Amino acid sequence: MLPYSITFIILWTLFLLGYWALGLPLGLQSSYTY
Repeated sequence: MLPYSITFIILWTLFLLGYWALGLPLGLQSSYTY
């Protein structure tokens, strides 16, 4: 189960970085910074 979790975290991070690179919004009234 641990390798699956590590893989999921890596893929999700790449997905978010891809979204950020394309300048797409994450959702309504959301930003990438606190």
